[in-house]
Parts: sequence; C-alpha cells; structure tokens
Amino acid sequence: MAGAPSQSQGMTGDGFVEQHRASLIQNVREVLAIADRMLEKKMIYPETYSKIRSATTTQDQMRELYTALDSGGPVVKAEFSKILQDMNPYLVQNLTSDCCADEEIVELRIKYKESVRCEYITVQEYNSLTGESVQLDDRYTKLLIIQKHRKQKEREEELRSRGNSHQEVMNKRDSDMFMSTNVEKLFDPDQNGVVHKTVILQGQAGIGKSFTTQKIMSDWASGKIYSDFEYIFHIKCQQLNHISKNISVVDLILYNSQDLKPAVAQVLSCPEKILFIIDGFDELTFSLDVPQYSLCHDPHGQNTPQVTLSSLIRKDILSEAFLLITTRSTTLDKLTKVLKQPRYTEILGFSEEGMKEYFKNFFQNEQQALCAFNNVKKNEIVFTACFIPGVCWIVCTMLREKMDENTDIKQALNTTTTIFVYFVYTLLEHHCKSGSLPVQDILQRLGVLAESGIREQQVLFEEKQIKNTFSDPSQAPSSFLNKIILKKGISNKTVFSFMHLSFQEFFAAFSYIMCDEQESEKKVSELLRESEDKGHLLSTVQFLFGLSNQETQDFINEKYNRSISPAVQSQLEGWIKERLKKATEQNQKADLMAMLHCLYEIHDEDFVRGALESLTNIFLSHYLLKRTDCAVLSYCLQAWGDIERLDLNTCLLKPECLEVLIPGLHKCKDLKLNFNSVGDEGIKIFTETLKSSVCKIENLELRSTGLTDACVEDLCSAHSLQQSLTHLDLSFNELTDASVPGLRRFIQNCNNLQQLNLHDLKLSAEKVEDLCCALSTLQALSKVDFTLNCLTEGCAASFINLILNCSSLRSLSLSVEERDKRSLSALLSSPDRPQKDVRLDHYRLTVSEMNLLCEGLRNSSVIIKNLTLKMTGLTDAHAEDLCSAHSLQQLLTDLRLSDCELINVSVPGLRRFIQNYNNLQHFGLHHFRLSEEEVEDLCSTLCTMQTLRSVKLTVDRLTERCAASLNLLQKCDNVLSLQVTCNTQLDSGMRVLQEGERNPGVLKVTKWHVTPEVLRVLRLPVIAYIYFFANALIQRDLQP
Repeated sequence: MAGAPSQSQGMTGDGFVEQHRASLIQNVREVLAIADRMLEKKMIYPETYSKIRSATTTQDQMRELYTALDSGGPVVKAEFSKILQDMNPYLVQNLTSDCCADEEIVELRIKYKESVRCEYITVQEYNSLTGESVQLDDRYTKLLIIQKHRKQKEREEELRSRGNSHQEVMNKRDSDMFMSTNVEKLFDPDQNGVVHKTVILQGQAGIGKSFTTQKIMSDWASGKIYSDFEYIFHIKCQQLNHISKNISVVDLILYNSQDLKPAVAQVLSCPEKILFIIDGFDELTFSLDVPQYSLCHDPHGQNTPQVTLSSLIRKDILSEAFLLITTRSTTLDKLTKVLKQPRYTEILGFSEEGMKEYFKNFFQNEQQALCAFNNVKKNEIVFTACFIPGVCWIVCTMLREKMDENTDIKQALNTTTTIFVYFVYTLLEHHCKSGSLPVQDILQRLGVLAESGIREQQVLFEEKQIKNTFSDPSQAPSSFLNKIILKKGISNKTVFSFMHLSFQEFFAAFSYIMCDEQESEKKVSELLRESEDKGHLLSTVQFLFGLSNQETQDFINEKYNRSISPAVQSQLEGWIKERLKKATEQNQKADLMAMLHCLYEIHDEDFVRGALESLTNIFLSHYLLKRTDCAVLSYCLQAWGDIERLDLNTCLLKPECLEVLIPGLHKCKDLKLNFNSVGDEGIKIFTETLKSSVCKIENLELRSTGLTDACVEDLCSAHSLQQSLTHLDLSFNELTDASVPGLRRFIQNCNNLQQLNLHDLKLSAEKVEDLCCALSTLQALSKVDFTLNCLTEGCAASFINLILNCSSLRSLSLSVEERDKRSLSALLSSPDRPQKDVRLDHYRLTVSEMNLLCEGLRNSSVIIKNLTLKMTGLTDAHAEDLCSAHSLQQLLTDLRLSDCELINVSVPGLRRFIQNYNNLQHFGLHHFRLSEEEVEDLCSTLCTMQTLRSVKLTVDRLTERCAASLNLLQKCDNVLSLQVTCNTQLDSGMRVLQEGERNPGVLKVTKWHVTPEVLRVLRLPVIAYIYFFANALIQRDLQP
C-alpha cells in the first residue's frame, strides 16, 4: 500500500490517484460521466472509451479507466483527479481527510481487534445478574453444520427418532454424504473450487447461531481463524430495528468501533478483506424488497436502514466484501431472492460427542460432567432434546444447582415435562419477536396445531394448516416452527415442523390446559379413551401427567395464568389405575411400561403410591428395557410399597441399566434377572448398594447372566442380602472351582437359604464336596440342584452326608457329565435313608453310560420319596436292563423317555418295565413311532396303574384302532390329562378320540401339520396345539 501523500501532491493529483487506487475502483460511481469529460479533453482514446462503456460494473469500468490513466502519465491522472473533485468532492474529501500512515492503520487495526476480543471473550446467560458473565469458551462447543438440503424422508427421520436412534441419525448427517463442515471452513472453496463470498448460516431458535457469530468474532480477534480478513464487523439486525435515521455502510462499520473513523478509507480500499456478519436476519422488522433503482452504491451514502442493508446484502455496495448471514428458516426464501450465489449451511445442533464436550466445558470438572451426562442419558426424551444447545444449557444449569446444594442430582431432572416447560419459557422470553398475539394465544394455537398433527401422526404441516391456525402466517412463531422448502416435482413445496416430535407432543398436551375447564375435561376424556387403541397418543398423555406435577403447575400458573383443574387430575388418577390393572391382568408389558412413564412424569410420590397400591407383581420379561425405562421403573419401585415379584428375565439389561434400577431393587422379595448381561460389573454395583440398604430380597435368580468367579467376593460383601435370601439361582454361569471358597462363605452366612440352583456350572467333584459340607449346616435348606463334571465315590459320600445331616432337605437334583459305577451305586443303595425327592436329569447319555446307570440302579435300596428320571437315547437293550431295577420301579413317580430307538421287540420289555412301577404318576414317551398294536398294548398296561395322573404319547398315525386304545385311558378316573402327538394325519381316529372324551379339557391333541380337511371333520371343542416350522406355538379352540 502506498504511503501518505506528500504536501507537494496536495489534496489531488497523480499521487492521490495512485494512493487511493483500490478505494477509487471500489467507490467511484460516476465513471461514464468522467470518461465523457476526459474524451472531450482528449485525455483518453475512443477505443479506451468504448472499452469503458462496454464494462458491466462500475468497478470494471474503473479498471479500464485506470489502464488509460497509467499509460497517460501524471498529466492524465491529474486531470482525472480534477474532474473527480468536481463531480464527487465528498468522496475526495473523505479519502484525503481520513487517511493515515501505514503504521497508524496497523495500530488502529490491532486496537480494534483487541476491543473485539475484550467484548466477546465473555457472554451473559439467560439468568445472569447485573455484572455477571461467563467465559465464552466455557459455553461454546463445536456444532454439527451441513451444506446439503435434506429430503422429506430424511427430515422426518430427524424429527421422529429418539435417544440412541436420534444420535445415529445425527452421526449420519456428520458425514461427506451431507457435506458436513465447520466454522473454520465456511469460506473455503467448494467441491468445484468456487469461493462463495456470501454464506447463509441457517438454524432454528436456540440452536446456537448467534453464539457461533460471537465465537467467530472472538477467535478472529485472537488470531485463531480467518486471518485473511483484516476486518470483521458484527451487524445485529435486532439493533437495526431501533434505528430511525438514515445511515450508511460506513456508519454500520463505525457502530462496531468509532476508533476506526480515521481508517475508514483504508478499510474500504480493500473490501475483499472485509467480512460482514449480519446476525439474526429473521429478526428484521422491515423488508429488503427495495426497487433496484433505489439501491445505493456509495458506502458513504446516507439512506434508510432498509436501503443501506439491502444494498450491502445485494452487493451493490462493496461487492468484493464477504458476508455471513444467520437466519431462521422462516425467512430463508426471502433472503435467497436477493442474494447472488450464496453458500447454504445449516446448524443441526450437537452430536453426542458435542453434548459430552458441552457438559465438560460447562462444569469444568470432568467427574461432575460425566456424572451429569450419564444422568441425562437415562432420560431418552431429554437426551434427544439436548441436541439443541438451549436445552443443554437448561439441563446443565439445573444439575449444577443441585450439585452446589450437595443434593442428589437425580432429583434435578424430575420430569421431562419440566425441562420442556423451562425451554419454552426461555424461547418466549429471549428468542420470540414481539407480535400482535399475546403469549397465551400463541401457546394455544401451537397446541391446536400440534394436537391435530399428533392425531394424524403428522410431523410436517402444509402451509394451509398454518394459515388455518394463524390467520396471518407472519404471526406463526419461528421460535417454535421451522419452515422447510422441499423439492416437489418441477417446483418447490413449503412445509412446517416443530423442532422435534417430542416438542410437538408437549405442545399437544399443553393445549389441554390452555382451554377452559369444561372443554379441557371433555378433551382429556377423549384423549385418554383414544390412547387405549392408539399407542402414538401415549407420549402426549405422559406430558399431560407431567403438566399435572405441582411444581410445574405453579410455574405455569405464575407465568401464563393457567393450570390443570382438579376434575382433570381426578380423571388422570382414575384412568391410570384402570390401565395399570388391565395391563397387569392381560400381561401387556408395553402398556404397563407406558403407565409407569406417566407416573414418573407426575413425580408425586403420594399419587404414584396410590396408583400402584393394588399391584404386587411386575412382569416385564422379554421386554427390551431402555435406560429411560430403567430410570422410570426405579423411581416407581422406590415410591411403591412392598413388591412381591419383579420379573426382568431376558430384558437385555446391561450393567449401566442395572445401575439405574438398583435404588429400588432391594424392595423386591422375588427378583428375577435371568438371561441378562449383568456380568460381574453389574453384581459389584448391585452389592455396593445393598451394603447401605435394608434388603428384602428373598428369591434372587441370576441364571445365565455372564457371572464369573470374580463376582463371588462381591456377593459375600452383601450382608443384608445374605440375611434375607431364601432362594438363589446361579445356574448357567461361568463359575469354576475357583469360586467355591467364596460360595461356601456366602452360603454359610445365608441362614435362611432354602433353595440353591448351581445347574450347569460343571464343578469338580472335590469342590462339590466342599459345598456339600457348607450346605449340610443350613437348617432351612430344602432343595439343591447340582451339575458335576464327575460323580466320584467321595462326592457321592458327600451327597449322602448332606441327605443325612440336613434334616430339612427334601429335593436333590443332579446332572452328571461323567459317572463312576461305584459312586452311583453308593449314592442310591444305602439303606435306611430319610425320605427325599431326587431328580436325575440325563440329557446326554451314551450307550455305555446307560449300561452303567442300569447296573448302579439294579441293586439300589435307597428310600426316595419322589424320583424323576428323564432319559434320552433309550434302546431295546436298555429297556430290558431297566426291568431289573426293582427298587427304582418301587420309587419312580415321574418317567420321561425322549428320542429313544425302540422297535417292536422291546414292547413286552417296556410293558414289564412300566407295570412294576407301583407309584408312577406321570409317564411320557416323546418322539416315538408307536404302531397301532404298540399303542394298544401300552394303553392296556397303563390302565392298570391306579396312581397314574398324566400321560403324554407320540403316535405314528391316529387311526380308529389307535384312538380306541387311547379312549381306554380317557375312561380311567385317575387319569386327569392325556396329551397325544401325531406325526402324520389325524385320520378318522380323531373323531373316535373325541367321542370317547370323558371330561372337556382332559384331552389335548398335538400334531405337526393340520390341514383344512381335518379341521372340517372336527365336531367337538378340542384344544389343538399346532407346531409350525418357526417353532411358534399357537393355541386355538376349534369349533365345528
């Protein structure tokens, strides 16, 4: 840049022309008139004059003129300066009077940057008191910004998804597919290498647009970003609304800093190094619809704010300057009409990583931040809403207040509804333009619009729906409604949406308290009735319960003079009691969980206790519990009275879910957590809580929960659990011999233990002996279930000792992987033993093992009260061997044979085997292929057994002869249940079997394939269990 003009050059002359070359090119508008004068004075050639006239812009015209000035020398430049002085003395005066030396310019620029840095380094929050502020960097967090317009399906995906699903959607948006970017790259070349000098930064209310502009100003002034810009000027549209006098672009610059007045000429001389941030375009109260002829071209020209801003945005002034314009979607279409090739960007909010970073910045304490974030993540709807920075701030503010008071932060987020109420209030106070509609009217109209959409499951609203709700569409609050432009065929379509479906559901619920009491009662009654069949209405019902919370009601009444009537509260109480009863009786797990969510939202312990007083059992097995569900269930458990049973089998629980549930689990007498990924970590969390709680757990089932030896020491530390426990199931876990010392200590301290299940742990015989010693000291033990790797003689002696010394023991169930001939004989052949129930389950017997078992049983004389024997793979030879097991024949009460390879020659042996079992009560043959003759022989034998209560048989074909044999069993008064499985067609024997039915309900027919022809021949009510290849079991009544 040239230095200051010398005294000899004066105000004008060739030195002036050279010094202010860039500024003159940018600001001279009378180029053609000057060219006419210079052509008359023969200072330029006609060819040059033609080139000047053919140039399309004044800047290009000036560049052509400067070519002539350079070739003409000092005389021509002096003449140009003289003509300019005559035509535009104001411009010449400004350029000469405000000019400074280079050193002064640099000094002024540094001073301006420092003032910007000081101004933007701190920010005031919504609740800041006079003089209070926070560091900008403690609040600002990187936002997700994309450059691609989304399709309707993608928009709906964003609006409808919740929790982890919503974060997955946000992660998809943060990708090259949606051209994600960041603040630092807003003015980088696009994929075609084009640098856009105008960028639109769009986003909904509270999403962080203005915060982003403040961050840009702060980081630029600190030298972190945008080093190519010598000046950045922040123009706040809200402030422009209050300017009534004429202003120029220079005035807009000086509003940022009056100290720049001496440097204005130098600032304007390099417009390509200026960035104007026009913040809050949607807040303008005037239109930019200015006729082209009214626009200004002179940065010093005084005009109305409307004309000046429009001239700047349309690039009629300082066309080489850069623009960043923030706006809500409602004014995007108006803005794009006056812009030339803008780059479109949109702030979507926080990703999950962004949320974590915000919490970390806010709390300035990593442990507190993690604790707060994990607490929020438990609430799916609040967690989803936290993608909006404004919601994040409210949540963090509430959590920090609780931390400062040293109270439980879990109580800070009492309800989802509370967060939404506070956020709506914040937007109305700080982000909503003052309009002709009062706040109550805005809320009521938004509620009506939201409710109509919820009923129709609609998240995108047509323009006519907005017009029907707001007679003047301009009254529709952009703080709550987003305007979306979608491609539709060869044109565009305009739709509107709430920030997210959850906000729409909230406003729908809010509409019920914005109408009068009588109408409210009628509409609530209708909503509750319809919600029973339309599950999508339940979220609105849950918000309605949240609005019934007393603290929330007090806030709403104070701010909006509205509240829920006692009549509506009575409706809610009666409805939820009825729905809870129905959901429990009909095992409707999703409905039950939805009702618990309603109770959580109202967050009134007396109300919750009253609603749940008649319920003692909760069955949620096979229902996928999310973290939010766990938080809701935990709250209800804590408010509940005594809970008899909580069944959470197969709910896909993980340690983090168990941690949420734990505060209420100790109140459950019967707690089932089978088939969940609890793991050692979950047990550690569980037992830590029990150390400081009064435990009421009597039955604890942890079957197949991923436990290893490491969990046993934690169980031993839970002393309150050991005092209350009566039943413990640790089967199907990865417990090995290493766990036995700990298990033994735990068992010895469980004085009231009655039942212990250690099935499929595959413990060695030596360690089982240790456990038996501990078990034999328990005075209440009645039932034990073991799986052993090997039943040795010493192990058998331990079981015998357990039977002898534990007088309360009534049932012993053993499964053995490997068997020793002597040990099995020792277990079953000791005389004069107390009466016991022994169950031997052998699912994986080989031929050699069956021979060993038969040999061990042949001479047994142990006195066993009830013996259940389940065997697979029985052959003809084994059936004959079993006939010699005389003591077994006397004691066996339940015999189940499955997948056996028996042929006709074995039937006499099988008959002899069965008819000598004087106490047999239950008999089953599964997956056999019995012929007519075999069924007839077998049934005639079974009919002679007076103790028999139930029979299960598989037949090859249900013929008339076969059915007649089965009817003999139906005629036996002692047979209460007959179940028949047919491998092929039912044939005509089905009718015979039905005609012989003695009592309805006794006969059950199971078959693999039932054809329509078979169904038509059935005349009497028969329960048919139909197996499909998908292993689904369907039970139906077959009517004639």
